[in-house]
Amino acid sequence: MYPTIEVSLFGVEHSLHIYPMFAILAMLVALIVMLILFHTIGYKYYEVLLIFSMCSAFFLIGARLLNYAINHQQYLEEGYSLFTFSFGHFSVYGGMIMAGLPALIWIKVFKKDGWLFADTVVFPFLISFAIMRIGCFLNGCCYGKVCTNFLGVPAPLSKVQIYEALNKFVPLTKLSISPVYPTQLMEMGFALLFIPMGIVLYRKYKGKGYVISLMIIYFSAFRLFVMFFRDLPYDAWVTGFAYPMLYSLCILLGLVLFVYKAKAKT
Repeated sequence: MYPTIEVSLFGVEHSLHIYPMFAILAMLVALIVMLILFHTIGYKYYEVLLIFSMCSAFFLIGARLLNYAINHQQYLEEGYSLFTFSFGHFSVYGGMIMAGLPALIWIKVFKKDGWLFADTVVFPFLISFAIMRIGCFLNGCCYGKVCTNFLGVPAPLSKVQIYEALNKFVPLTKLSISPVYPTQLMEMGFALLFIPMGIVLYRKYKGKGYVISLMIIYFSAFRLFVMFFRDLPYDAWVTGFAYPMLYSLCILLGLVLFVYKAKAKT
């Protein structure tokens, strides 16, 4: 993997860090897509900028809080503070939940169509998620378990694996890379796959709530599926109970919303 890219500008060498670079790129692309789509449904550009700024800030806060809750032991071991400002140590569902709060307040205060908002925001979210997963792949984080089949790609060993290997006196030359499942690219592919399906639904049922409810089901289902291939650095209760339960509840929520909207239509 390539966590940094070395570039020369006017004879001066610069190191570009992949993860923050792709995080910023994902946010910029999401903002551009959001400005275009939300302008077509009656939002002014300054409104979109305000909503995006608030939701982005709450997303980062929520993503860090959930990651700390499920991984606080690693924070203590690495001396990493909950309040450290950096791109990393995030859990996407915490961000999604927190980002919904300012959006809901905006919808209520300014009496906007909540279902139209939710259906429309699906697309900038999925595009930014896909871009971020490319950054994760190049950075070498969020990778999968070691595998020996054709899906395996070279990726750095996790710190836990390195410590375990060192304890067994394995030579360092054998610790450089190991073939793992490219779970970052798997999630990127699943996210992009929904976009054309979502566009068809959006054109036919814009603002009916079908797009957001089906996206919740689809997104949580593929996250649950990919989780079994990921090498997650969390305790067993997180990978064996907390995350599967979270994804399952989100799938159930999406089903309830879809049935509710379908019944309301009939």
